[in-house]
Amino acid sequence: MKKYCALLLAAVTLILTLMSCSPAGADGGDFNAGYPVSPDELRRYSEELSDGVQTSAQLPAEPPKGKIVYWTASGTVYHLYRDCGHISSAKEVETGTVGMAKNAGIGKFCRTCAKKYAEESSEN
Repeated sequence: MKKYCALLLAAVTLILTLMSCSPAGADGGDFNAGYPVSPDELRRYSEELSDGVQTSAQLPAEPPKGKIVYWTASGTVYHLYRDCGHISSAKEVETGTVGMAKNAGIGKFCRTCAKKYAEESSEN
């Protein structure tokens, strides 16, 4: 999956680069997208961009058992961290177990919280 994402990113970048390789003003506008990129440079850029990408297969589907989670009444996901940017400014946040969140109609684990948990787990 990681290689597929990197290849897709490289292909899109190459196409966009090739589409924008006209001199400024050639089409009546003054937009210039930059300079041409060699295939080796494009490959290196793609690898750099994909180094930090985690696939959803690597992310935990649920928080560890026994952890308290957070959700809002209008939300669709539950969070492992109260300071998650998706709910940090919410005034009314429910607290409970994963089962309680699911009973409230909140069925998915926040991807942002899952990534943070995966990173913290790999550091320990």
